[in-house]
Amino acid sequence: MIALGIFVYLSMSRVTENNLERRITGTAQLLIAVMTQVGSASSQFPFSVPPLEPLEDEDTVVQVHGAYGNVLVPSPRLGPNEIPMPAWAMTAAVPGAPVFYWTRLEGTGYLAGIFALAVEYGTVQTEPYVDRPGGYVVVARSGRVRAETLSGLLNTVIIGGVASIAAAWLMGWLTAGAALRPIRETIQTARAIARSRGFVRKLTPRKSRDELGQMVTAFNEMLKSLEEAQAAQQRFVADASHELRAPLTVIRGNLDLLERARDIPPQEQAEIVGAARAEVERMSCLVADLLSLARADSGMHLERAEVELDSVVLEIYQHLLASSNHIRLSLSHLEPLRVLGDRGRLRQLVLTLVDNAVRYTPAGGSVTLSLHSKGTRAVLTVADTGIGIDAEDLPRVFERFYRSERAREMDPGGTGLGLAIARWIVDDHGGEVDLRSTPGRGTTATLRLPLLR
Repeated sequence: MIALGIFVYLSMSRVTENNLERRITGTAQLLIAVMTQVGSASSQFPFSVPPLEPLEDEDTVVQVHGAYGNVLVPSPRLGPNEIPMPAWAMTAAVPGAPVFYWTRLEGTGYLAGIFALAVEYGTVQTEPYVDRPGGYVVVARSGRVRAETLSGLLNTVIIGGVASIAAAWLMGWLTAGAALRPIRETIQTARAIARSRGFVRKLTPRKSRDELGQMVTAFNEMLKSLEEAQAAQQRFVADASHELRAPLTVIRGNLDLLERARDIPPQEQAEIVGAARAEVERMSCLVADLLSLARADSGMHLERAEVELDSVVLEIYQHLLASSNHIRLSLSHLEPLRVLGDRGRLRQLVLTLVDNAVRYTPAGGSVTLSLHSKGTRAVLTVADTGIGIDAEDLPRVFERFYRSERAREMDPGGTGLGLAIARWIVDDHGGEVDLRSTPGRGTTATLRLPLLR
């Protein structure tokens, strides 16, 4: 607002001064037009000057000077006074290029213009030539109207600027208050969540689709995500506690039995110790799985090296072939393929997929492995004829500790962490894994990993 006011004031000042210059120039040109050159070079003033009274009014005065700046025809309205003519202005004025300057007459500011008169001196024998000016016409016009105009404009700019700034501040304050209300609500909600350590509270959705509405929607989505993460963490802790409690209970019971009954036959003592050792092994596996998931949650990435995936698959196949004599385990296709990854984790991944297929396939069923390439991917397929997975359970099989009722009935000793760890290994290797299943007819697990070129 201040910059605009200054610009308007300066622009109007220049415009009004230009108007004065045009009116002064018009008066001077009218006078010069009726002046005629007379005499010769020896004349003090080789021009005839008409009366100056018709050219003057209450705001305009005119006077004529000689070639050396002396006043020849004074202004009738000024009387004994005269229009000051600075030496620099007289020196700068040349025919066709007047010089304007401000001066004061009778206590009022006037804009004066000096107009040099061109005169030709010469004889019949010589060519005419232009010498110094033969005289000067000085016209001055009062700046009273201009000053009044600029004063009124200045007052208008000041008053209007102050009013505009006040109105803009008020509108900005009201607009900012309304615009920042959702942000204040967000801050209050965030503080309430911090105090309650829960994610039940949500922001009121906005109907508008502006940036604030998008912020509220994103904040609510973040709260929902945090609530789901917190619920998953609580379930994880509860499930882990439950899974760890069971082997600890068995171990404590066996130790209590050994402590109370010291005369138990050695064979029974060996069975009790064996049961305790089995539970220790189960608990060690569970702790190792939990540690793997903790590393996954912390964002830890696996090491990378060239891995022959076909040798990993063949190793798993040979390892499980002897222990899965109740089913038919076959290797239909094995293509030599190399990938970039962690060999130990890839072995754990393949073992989890194949072991699940063997474990949930009843006696007499079959499990078939196949490894081939498709485009830039290595594709491992593990197909079984087992119990299958119900449609409502299929989307949740990769969740931690999740086990369907059919799986619990067939294998009560599982922990439900194998596929969760498998998903982490696949994601860290930039691959994909999916399951297709029909209850009672079997499941097909398909693993895709980027090939090493």
